[in-house]
Amino acid sequence: EVSVRFKFEAAPYPDTEPSFFTDYVVVDGDCQAYSVAVPAQGSNTFTSYLLFIADEDRDIPVVVQNVVIGGDVPTCDAGGDTDTGGDTDTGGDTDTGDTNPNAAVWVPFGDGAFDGSGSEIDGDTFMYPSTATGWAGFANDNQDLYPLSFPAAGTLNFTASSDQPVTLKFKFEYQPYPNVDPNFETATVAVDGACQAYSVAIPSQSVTNTYSSYLMYIIERDIPVTVSNVVIGGDVPTCETAESEPEPEPEPEPETNDPLVTPFNITSSSNAAGFTFAGVSCELSTSADDTCDGAGALSATQAVYVSSSVMNGSQKVVTLSYATDDSTLTGLGIRLHFDSTEMSLVSIDNFLATSKFFEPTLTDVASDTDNYDDNTETDTVLLASWLAMFGNWPGSTSEDLVTLTFDML
Repeated sequence: EVSVRFKFEAAPYPDTEPSFFTDYVVVDGDCQAYSVAVPAQGSNTFTSYLLFIADEDRDIPVVVQNVVIGGDVPTCDAGGDTDTGGDTDTGGDTDTGDTNPNAAVWVPFGDGAFDGSGSEIDGDTFMYPSTATGWAGFANDNQDLYPLSFPAAGTLNFTASSDQPVTLKFKFEYQPYPNVDPNFETATVAVDGACQAYSVAIPSQSVTNTYSSYLMYIIERDIPVTVSNVVIGGDVPTCETAESEPEPEPEPEPETNDPLVTPFNITSSSNAAGFTFAGVSCELSTSADDTCDGAGALSATQAVYVSSSVMNGSQKVVTLSYATDDSTLTGLGIRLHFDSTEMSLVSIDNFLATSKFFEPTLTDVASDTDNYDDNTETDTVLLASWLAMFGNWPGSTSEDLVTLTFDML
């Protein structure tokens, strides 16, 4: 078992005060949900959020995931990986070992410390010849996978084919021979016939155990077997995916800019846990007032939209508003994307003060190099954010966030 606690500070060291610790939480055994109370702190704000392992628990690895302030209690099924150093869910892609960085890359024992074992490999075809030693097999040479750990049970997936029935098994060792303990083997898997997907269970191991030797053995001698896409966790691979090249994506149609309108797009840099973000973009007229779409029906959603866009002489005044179905969330971060060749930001006014975290100025206008709105016409971005650590933002289900004034070019 191991004890953990959390600390909140006004800012990172040395400007830490005010600060406070939570109580310790004792973690022991398989993955489960834990909670700890965060006491009320009045008007104090905190921008440093730390996790500590108790001093008496040095050298004990602990898996901690889905650390969320407020919201629903997370489940281990929704947590993704459960490793303590190396990947135990290295899935996702189903490419061969040459292209999937998470797949095992096999070499005969004879290519390493087990010189002269006699195991044979030709591409993805493996054989345990009658002339090979009794301990001959194949070792993973993808060092990026190590160290592996299995605090929760998992699955090893692969594709295989053989003209004759043949049996495989996998073994995980602490380190290559002779420092092999702790170690364990999977159950055997019988391969027979044309290519298909196979899976074998990986039993859970002590949270303190790690493995840096990952081996494959063929039980029967002199029977070639083709094995590929050996991946721990992830999606079960298919032979079609493993053996075919993906279809090339069609070339995008060239974008043409309408000189009478200009895009104004809204994306999220962060939003409340358990909520989706809806940025309601709008094509703004370069010379007239606009009527943009509103937030629409909301369900567990934070929406930002253009509530007003009016011309004032040669300038356009744009008001951004917020709508949600829960007035007690933890905040929001937004990006505002526009085309600086058609409109130039000249003022930022009426910024919502409630729990403001980052209030931008004109000097914060930046080049839109990351293209989060997936629109090459917008070349400029402005960020803004609000943070309410204890979930009281913004206090109502609708608010005006900010007013922007642009010179129309």
